[in-house]
Formats: sequence, C-alpha cells, structure tokens
Amino acid sequence: MTVAPAPAPVHRFGHLLRRQIAHSHRHADLSAKLKREQDEQRRRDEDAKKQQAILEKQKIEQQKRLEEEQKKQAGDSKRAAELEKRKAEDQKRLEEQQKKAAEEQKKHDEEARKIKEEQDKKQAAEDAKKREEEQKRADADKKKADEAAKKQAAEDAKKQAEEQKKADADKKKADEAAKKQAAEDAKKQAEEQKKQDAEKKKADEAAKKAQEEQLKKDQAEQAKKAAEDKKAADEQKKKAAEDQKKAAEDQKKAQEEQKKADEAKKKEAEDQAKAAAAQKKAADDAAKKKAEEDKKKTPPKK
Repeated sequence: MTVAPAPAPVHRFGHLLRRQIAHSHRHADLSAKLKREQDEQRRRDEDAKKQQAILEKQKIEQQKRLEEEQKKQAGDSKRAAELEKRKAEDQKRLEEQQKKAAEEQKKHDEEARKIKEEQDKKQAAEDAKKREEEQKRADADKKKADEAAKKQAAEDAKKQAEEQKKADADKKKADEAAKKQAAEDAKKQAEEQKKQDAEKKKADEAAKKAQEEQLKKDQAEQAKKAAEDKKAADEQKKKAAEDQKKAAEDQKKAQEEQKKADEAKKKEAEDQAKAAAAQKKAADDAAKKKAEEDKKKTPPKK
C-alpha cells in the first residue's frame, strides 16, 4: 500500500477522526465517498425543490378554490336578488288579479241588474197583455150574454126575469172568477218575483263565496311561496357564510404549512452550515497536527 506524502483534500476526508488521519497505514479511506456526499446533497436539494413545488401547487389550488367560492357566493347573492324581484312581481300580479276580480264582480252585478230589469219589463208586458185578453174575453162574454138576453126577451117575456136573474148570476160568477184569476195571477207573479229574488241572492252569495275562497287560496299560496323563497335565501346566505369561513380556514392552514416548510428549510440550511464548519475545523486541526508532527520528525539543519 502506498502512503500519500501529504493529507488528502479537506472536503474528501473531513469525516475522519484525528487518530485515523495520524495512522493512515491501518486502512485506506478512498475519496469515493465524496461522490456519495455530493449525490446525497443533490438528492436533498431535489427533495427540497420538490417539496417547494408541491407547496406552490397547493397554494395555487387553494387560491383557485377561494376564487371559485367567492364567485359562487356572488352568484348566490345574485339569485337572492332575483328572488326578491320575483317576490315583488308576484305581489304586483296579486294586486292586479284582485283589481281584475273587483272589476269582474262589478260587471257581473251590472249584468244581473240589467237582466232583472229586462225580466221585470217582460213580466209587466205579459201581465198587461194577459189582463187585456181577459178583459176582451169578459167583454165578449158580456156581449154574448146581452145578445142571449135580448133574444130570450124577444122570444119569451115570461122567461125574461129568470134569464135576467141567471144572467146576473153568471155575471157575478164571471166577476168572481175574474177576480179570483186576477188574485191568483198576482200571487203567482209575487211568488215568481220572490223566487227570482231568492235565486239572484243565492247566485250573488255563491259568486261572493267563490271569490273569497279564490282570494284566500291565492293569498295562502303567495304567503307559502314567499316563506319558501325566504327560507331558501336564508339557507343560501348561511351556506355562503360557511363556505367563506371554510375558505379562510383553508387559507390559514396553507399559510401555516408554508411557514413550517420555510422553517424546516431554514433549519436544514443551518445544519448544513454547521456540518461544513465542523468539517472545516476538523480538517484545520488535522492539518495543523500533521504539520507539527512533520516538523518534529524533520531533523534540524546543521
């Protein structure tokens, strides 16, 4: 084995102890370890770069998620505004429907009044015509009775008194029948008028009841829809607040992870600096010791 006349470079044998350097003939420490140290240093640098790239990628993804959440929150606010607008439009449409229903009710009352007036006029005309016909019939009967009485008087003077009595009785009977018929007609007309009034009242009450039920139903539906819209808006606001809180927590967590990575990198750099300083000090001590030993071994010049 050949022993080197001078120590190897410091960065190659910095890991050796002082005794190992003083007795180099015991074993051979080759400089191949330098490559392994360089490979290890390069691997550590690559690992640090990879870790830094991963942290940067996570930070970018976190920022992207935060922007998406903010965009989603803006969309939720816009939908809430649209719901409020739709609610106002529904309220306006309800008012228009109420106004239209009132107009239709007014129109319906006007038509019912016109129909009643026409029915009254028609009924009065029919009653007048009926009375005129009855009067004609009575006049015809009277004329016939007079002619019969005259004929009977001419034929038989004796029977004149009897026929006159009979004629008076017939006339009385006819008058009573006419009176009775007129009373029945008046009663019938009153009953028909009462029936028409009852039917009109019933129809008005049914229309009013239907209108009230429809109005109540529309109001209930509007109130239910407004409550559902308000509940949906509250849920959306709550979800947006939770998403925003979660995004803030994620961002804080990412900052803490970045801080930890920076501290780890700083600590690793400090350890490397300490190791290099220790290697340099050991090499200096070894070189100094070797120089002293060489100086002792070298005989003094005469």
